[in-house]
Amino acid sequence: GSINEVFDLLQHAQVSIVGEVTQTVEHCLLTNPGTELKDVNKIFAHHQPFAQCSRFLQGLGDIQHEACDSTSSALQSALDTPQSAAIASAQAGKNIGLEVIKTGLANQA
Repeated sequence: GSINEVFDLLQHAQVSIVGEVTQTVEHCLLTNPGTELKDVNKIFAHHQPFAQCSRFLQGLGDIQHEACDSTSSALQSALDTPQSAAIASAQAGKNIGLEVIKTGLANQA
């Protein structure tokens, strides 16, 4: 989906838009090694991935969602919090020591 903050910033900038690029983002659910989806009771993410993965999240039921200022802070929170997960790219999770337990979370593939 669109990143609304970018549109807001463009309204106040003196730039000309001459094209468009679509970037596919592969959102994954990442946990501490050994944690299974059935054990997760909290998911951390920046607000944008929460919106972009809303269909997947609705299907999980009563898992708490906690918005973070950035994806890196969401990853760190998941690393520090037992039975939690973060939404981010597989590589970002690997870099911090988390493992992917689910891929393809985004509403738009």
